[in-house]
Amino acid sequence: MSSHATQLLRSGLFALILLSAFMNAACGLVEADTGGVSHPGGASGIGASSSGTTGSGGAAGAATFGTHHAYETLIEPGTVAVTTDYGEDTGNSGFRGRFWVSWDHVGSSVFPTDLSDRTPEERAENKVCVYGVAAEVRDGQFATYWGAKLGWSINQGQGDSDSIPGDFSATRGIRFTVHSETAAQLRFNVEQETTQYCTAIRSGDNTVLWADLATDCRTDGGTPFEPAVNPASHVSWQVPGVIGGATPFDFCVGGIEFLPL
Repeated sequence: MSSHATQLLRSGLFALILLSAFMNAACGLVEADTGGVSHPGGASGIGASSSGTTGSGGAAGAATFGTHHAYETLIEPGTVAVTTDYGEDTGNSGFRGRFWVSWDHVGSSVFPTDLSDRTPEERAENKVCVYGVAAEVRDGQFATYWGAKLGWSINQGQGDSDSIPGDFSATRGIRFTVHSETAAQLRFNVEQETTQYCTAIRSGDNTVLWADLATDCRTDGGTPFEPAVNPASHVSWQVPGVIGGATPFDFCVGGIEFLPL
């Protein structure tokens, strides 16, 4: 092979390597793995627009799909008042804090729907909306390909950088409405720093009792959540990765209300 041909071949291979690196970065294919418990320190706030620009502490996820219409469906308001990216319970729990998004960084993505142009009637719904894609689970690695989530820090002041554990003992559960435009599986989680308690939920009205939560909701097993001994600082709504293909999602959460004892 001539030196000129060799140089062209090397240039072509180098260009392919650069292109591959660019595509991996665009799809969020990095080595980070939070194991499914990911809080605002490694996530982004929801104040970002739907263009894919994220807040500090997180990177933009993968390309998203189609149009996003979940926000167009009205949801009856609950006791948690939402203003852009902050929620405050006017009911019995006293919980308040920042909403955020997080994803597994191995192919998943999640973006907040831009609701800045909502009408007064829509603002009164007190809902938060997200869309994106949960990557396919490969080689049975559910802890790595855990998907994407919308989270809420339940004990965080307006100027605080993160949430501290909240007292769940005065409540027995939570009620909320999910409106989903896709058939994506959904979970609700209560999160500690390194442990997540979860249960399956659906599009529509949901009532989750703390007794329903456990550390392994894929097999209905694991350690149960005990509010008196397991203080937690976040709750979240998750689209888990599944075997067989990527999962697009587009959903809103509203009507959030904590259930008194």
